[in-house]
Amino acid sequence: MIDPGLHIYLGTTGAGKTHKAFEDLKDYHARTKLGCVVIDSGRAKNFRAFPHEPTLQAVVQAVWAEKKLAYWTPRDLDELERFLSASEKAGGIAFLIDEIGFWPGTRELPRVCRVWRHAEVTILVTAQHVGKDLGQVLLGCNPTIYVFRTTAPRSLEWLEDWHELDQQAVRAQSTGVYIEKRF
Repeated sequence: MIDPGLHIYLGTTGAGKTHKAFEDLKDYHARTKLGCVVIDSGRAKNFRAFPHEPTLQAVVQAVWAEKKLAYWTPRDLDELERFLSASEKAGGIAFLIDEIGFWPGTRELPRVCRVWRHAEVTILVTAQHVGKDLGQVLLGCNPTIYVFRTTAPRSLEWLEDWHELDQQAVRAQSTGVYIEKRF
């Protein structure tokens, strides 16, 4: 069960991060009755069974007007940026960006992460690498990080240096097992 805020699910492919993030978002939606959206960056198998909204306009309708849990794959970075800008302005939602690394160069996500509390937006992201996928802005916004099995050397070094996590222990975690770190 998550609280409002920024939540990062970090781990290698198949470690269970998307499953946990999705379960957390569904629970959050059920508890808060706020509109929520899964931004299905890579058409993950976790979301294939759910109908996806065809347009940004349909997402806006589903999330803000109907308070649904919607599923959507943006056509391009510009469309994602427009959604993120709208979420900062309108607030009162939660969203999950699965595999944030698919969207390098997003300008709006760091803005929304910096003002999540004021905008009343809860943000969940999954990532495979600390530096490459997340960057300093997201890590500097007091996220809760769920560390799943990770094999990326720089991510392991960062986890050890900043959170005193044993690299071998993180690398050896079973699927679905994670360590929760709060800043």
